[in-house]
Amino acid sequence: MGELASCAICLSNIEADFKTHAPRETPVAGTQVQVRGGRKNIEDVQAGDWVLSRNEHDAEAEPQYRQVLQTFVTRPERLFTIRYRVEDGLGGSREEQLTGTGEHPFYVHQRGAFVPAKELEIGHRLSLADGAHAEVVAIAVDNAAPGERFTTYNFEVAEHHTYFVGHAAVWVHNQGDLCGDVLFPLVDHAIQAGKTPDEAIDLARRHLDDIIADPTHPRHASVPKKGSAEYQRHLRDVRKEAEELHARIHTASAIAIRRGKLRVLAEAFPEELAFADELIEQGYDVVVRGKHAAGGDFIINGVLTELKTLKSATVNAVRQNIRIAKTQAAHMIIDGRKAGLTHATALSAIKQSERAGRLRGILEIRVLTATGEFFWRP
Repeated sequence: MGELASCAICLSNIEADFKTHAPRETPVAGTQVQVRGGRKNIEDVQAGDWVLSRNEHDAEAEPQYRQVLQTFVTRPERLFTIRYRVEDGLGGSREEQLTGTGEHPFYVHQRGAFVPAKELEIGHRLSLADGAHAEVVAIAVDNAAPGERFTTYNFEVAEHHTYFVGHAAVWVHNQGDLCGDVLFPLVDHAIQAGKTPDEAIDLARRHLDDIIADPTHPRHASVPKKGSAEYQRHLRDVRKEAEELHARIHTASAIAIRRGKLRVLAEAFPEELAFADELIEQGYDVVVRGKHAAGGDFIINGVLTELKTLKSATVNAVRQNIRIAKTQAAHMIIDGRKAGLTHATALSAIKQSERAGRLRGILEIRVLTATGEFFWRP
């Protein structure tokens, strides 16, 4: 059957002026996939459709159409929104955005390689079907509400491991991740149904063995031999996923383990302790330095970090808090959730501060908005 590419992605493409268009509350279907005869929404792509593709090993190759073999729907808990600028050839430009999982790779011209969405940086140039490039101008993260998940759309493409999405036809790739597309969802369902990690792992192992034993299975050509190092790696990944899912469901024990990573050096403000609890929930090691300590409020994974909680969701409020935080630490967190801060307002403030030269010396800004979060780095 040849190589298979499991193209797992939930992308939403919007052409809009970034300064006036606020990001969506939740990701929606509607991403435009380049198909034979035009474009099609990703949720409408079906087995047998022909999508525009390109040889993954040759960035200069002419795009060709390759057939979709099958489609899937998955339910991730976190999505990354990549906003990029496209030149229109007439001296102007427009901005679009794509939303997908953090693992979904985009071809980056400067790297000459595919880079996962979660590792993209502002200034990276994405490859387009016509040979031009689009510049990344913003990256944001959306987390599903507690107990909820997003809906993503997947499909398998024959031969080439790439395809093009969005009005600008951005080149994306997926490596046919067997764990992410098949085994992890299976483990997830088992854990949700009350199975232990060992029971879920055994279920995944038996399913993997069934795929290996069935030459007619669509994934047969891309799975490792039983007992091989790659086979063992898949089982290790499955074990890690099962244990993490099990711990996440058993909240009390999981929090008890995470709280072991918290140290409070001196009396602290209640909001600092509350935020430290959030960081611990996310797996960070946190030292709370106390309300009278000079410098940053926290040491997070060994990095001195200042927290600023916004009382107003304006551009000026963001800029002022960045300026104050800079005097305390080179890493900072701007929390605008309670104030109702939007991504657009925060990014506008950061852009203004950057143009004014006020961000020199800052190594990282993590911004928490009413709908998600994003990072700025120089």
